[in-house]
Amino acid sequence: MIQIKESQIKNIVEQVLNESSEPDAIYVGTYGKYNDGSLKGEWVDLSQFDDKQDFYDHISELHSDEDDPEFMFQDIEDNSGFLRNMSSESSIDDAYFELMDEISDWDNDRKEAFAAYRNHVGEEASVSNFEDAYIAEGDGSDGFIANYFEDEMGVAPDPYHSYVTDTDRRLIAGEEQSRFEEDTRHEIERGDYSRLDGVDEDSTQEEIDDAIENKGEEIYNEWYEGLNDPIYFLINDQGIYSDASEISFLRTDYEAWSNDLLSSDVYEASGYYFWNN
Repeated sequence: MIQIKESQIKNIVEQVLNESSEPDAIYVGTYGKYNDGSLKGEWVDLSQFDDKQDFYDHISELHSDEDDPEFMFQDIEDNSGFLRNMSSESSIDDAYFELMDEISDWDNDRKEAFAAYRNHVGEEASVSNFEDAYIAEGDGSDGFIANYFEDEMGVAPDPYHSYVTDTDRRLIAGEEQSRFEEDTRHEIERGDYSRLDGVDEDSTQEEIDDAIENKGEEIYNEWYEGLNDPIYFLINDQGIYSDASEISFLRTDYEAWSNDLLSSDVYEASGYYFWNN
């Protein structure tokens, strides 16, 4: 039995898709015929022409029954995503055929990305500028571009786009509360009441227990709330860590990181991402 690798299957599928994609086409009539009540014309496959002159030579022959035909582009098939913005009812941009030649060996995904880029940037968009600006096609998720930066480009997450899950905040706060209560009881056994306010060796056990419980709840709340801003709390406030990389329970907030990137370095157009040069 012949074994076909997954990569080979992907290449075959892409080749079939590219070969089966329809070319751009224009239905070409003339204003003279239209004014006489006729829509007579022909669908013209634009992929058969090297340049604009070849195209106009062809449609001039098509309407050779008129001495000086004024061409009317009555309908289009914009399969490339470029024709609609590079043509009108009576003309086609000089740059259209040059552009089609430049991108002729691109797959459909890249052509669609360039169409999105051109629609965003405008007519001044060039292939070379697109190549410099293009990053990737998104997957629809809010945190895509940050994930892409980390996984595909090797960019380390900004620690200030980190968070601690609510479950971890509760667990860590509970551990700190338990540690405080346990350490305080050991110190009281040695006659040290310094961790507590309002109690001393003359206090009753009930008073001591209440003081430990109240202070323990304060510790819990301090940690639970503090971990809402983990970098500041653990490094600047508590001074437990000197670097965010040491904090094992931090999670990256990819959505916040993506939003930050999209407000400065990157922009999104029709699901594709580009450098904001």
